[in-house]
Amino acid sequence: MEKEGITKNLKTANFPFVDSIRCLAMMGIVFEHCTYAGTYLFDTFTPRLATYVSLIQFPKFGTVAFFMLAGFLLGEKFFTYTPWEYFRRRLQTTIKPWLFWSLLFVGAMFLKTWIIEHKSAGFSLGETLAQTVQRVYLFTNYWFIINFLVCIGTLLLFRRFLYSWWLGLVLLLVTLVYAFNIHLLWFFPVHTTAIFGFVFFLWLGACLHRNWEQVSILLDRVPHLVFVLLFAGTFYLSVYEIQVLYAQQVEDPFNTLRLSNLLYSLCAVFWLLKIRSIPFTRFFQPRDTTFGIYLIHYILVYNFLPELLRPLGLLNVQDLSLIEIILSSVGKFVVVYLTTFALVKLIARSPLRGLIGR
Repeated sequence: MEKEGITKNLKTANFPFVDSIRCLAMMGIVFEHCTYAGTYLFDTFTPRLATYVSLIQFPKFGTVAFFMLAGFLLGEKFFTYTPWEYFRRRLQTTIKPWLFWSLLFVGAMFLKTWIIEHKSAGFSLGETLAQTVQRVYLFTNYWFIINFLVCIGTLLLFRRFLYSWWLGLVLLLVTLVYAFNIHLLWFFPVHTTAIFGFVFFLWLGACLHRNWEQVSILLDRVPHLVFVLLFAGTFYLSVYEIQVLYAQQVEDPFNTLRLSNLLYSLCAVFWLLKIRSIPFTRFFQPRDTTFGIYLIHYILVYNFLPELLRPLGLLNVQDLSLIEIILSSVGKFVVVYLTTFALVKLIARSPLRGLIGR
């Protein structure tokens, strides 16, 4: 019997497991954003800090997963349309909803800053607005949409060599430069400098699609225990690397492009590719809701969560006990994810459904 999603005609194949993994990846991104409350909140690597770091690291496979899945789905489409036709179609379905929600976030962030600081000495309306725009488009999740389009454009430039191993090797070396730079500081080590850091995973996804039958057979032969051990081992390495970077007081110790996190993310994605069927994710209709959740959730994280947590005494993570850190992270995720999902579903049933993309 054929495994789910395996068919001889890959050009017309349906891969339901992609939606399942996409849903889990989106949940991971929302969970990470709900958990993160700052970088250097603790003076030493105490059990509370280790718990906080672990909660951020656990779902951190989401970004790599999304780039791999995007590559998996778009591989053959690169040859169905001309490069400009394909890129134009991506822009039409992506840019309008991205621009609307990112501008809404600029307004919400600016209004919040103005309410808090407009009476303070030296407050400048123009400077505050400029800083807000910079923060939204360079230091929030909205930046990754720009990055994604740049990655697609890069692969389109090398479309003739899409399945060449030498292209994959070059892209891997570029990614590794960003990974080593986190420690060696050749240039500013945050995600805004990693404009080409994720192209490799887009390429890898396209290659997985082309060779899916062979890959799926190989994955079936690997016992789940092997993936459990690899997942646990790379998770430990990821937390350890954060601890090392934390001791060095680097700019971004949670950087997604840490070498340990790249290994962890690949292990998680391939394990999920082996599992394939994750029934509960169907309820969230990931094909129709994922992009909308991505665009909207961070507005709630930034503007809504603090007002919810402040009266409950849960705003400052450094003041919480270990158990409170865990429970508050899970609670924040449940509130934000379910609220965002409900908003996306409401918008999808309205004349404004174009604002959540697809």
